Amino acid sequence: MSLRPTIEEIRALGHHQSLYDWGIQFFNLPSLLTGFTSADLNTRCQTATLPRKSFENIPVNLRGHRVFQHGTINYGNELNLTLYETQDSKVQDFLNAYMNMQWTPITGSQVPKSLNQCCFLLTLLDSENNPTHHYTIIGAWLESFAPTGDLGSDSAVLSYNTTWRFDYWL
Repeated sequence: MSLRPTIEEIRALGHHQSLYDWGIQFFNLPSLLTGFTSADLNTRCQTATLPRKSFENIPVNLRGHRVFQHGTINYGNELNLTLYETQDSKVQDFLNAYMNMQWTPITGSQVPKSLNQCCFLLTLLDSENNPTHHYTIIGAWLESFAPTGDLGSDSAVLSYNTTWRFDYWL
């Protein structure tokens, strides 16, 4: 018995990506976006990564020697969420309204960030749908979304790959 796997054994392994399941709840939606509440958007979402943060290093020169000190926190500022549609198409209507609210095509005017941003709570769920961690996303806005999935079968659920930009998270 060999301790090293053969190339055929490695090729036989499936590509496995663990996805994180989240519950999402919007604290406040943009003030220009009317007709939606967090209860309307009662949906689940998934990500391939967890939110991360790191310190940026600041070099300090002392008597000819360079030392480093931790500086401001870098939150990554991008979150890719896959939102799942509810039965009444509220998620699709919300995403369309959010994108249309941000910029007016004919006049070319853009709304200020203070009227465009929202805050939401992401609750990480384990395999039995028990909450394990909470992330509060502050100053978020929707950057892009695209529908995914095949609705050819009865069990198919329409989902949307979304990209959110944000200021920071707690």
